[in-house]
Amino acid sequence: MLKRTRPMRKASKSLCAKKRAQRRAYQDADIEKEGCCFSCKKWAALDPSHILPQGMYKALRAVAANVVGECRACHTLWGEHLPEYAAQYPDACREKVARMEQLSHSGWALWMMKNDHLLA
Repeated sequence: MLKRTRPMRKASKSLCAKKRAQRRAYQDADIEKEGCCFSCKKWAALDPSHILPQGMYKALRAVAANVVGECRACHTLWGEHLPEYAAQYPDACREKVARMEQLSHSGWALWMMKNDHLLA
């Protein structure tokens, strides 16, 4: 058995507040542990998928409109294989882009500069 050599560090109040706000956004977006995937419409375990990435848009991290529930496969496609995602789920892709425009016009414009060919 391992012995703890130093006490665990307490989470800061600001970090706890950020985590609470994020959990509240997931609840407001109605994301459950299991449900209907936003993209493929299959019943599965859901991951909270941010339309605009959390790292680039920290202010939108806890906004319910920026979060949808997706199965792991669709979440991975959206994050890492966008052309495949757009080809397989064109309606979901258009819906995400519409939400993106409402959330951050500059974020939408940047996305469109890079990916406008995917919506053709």
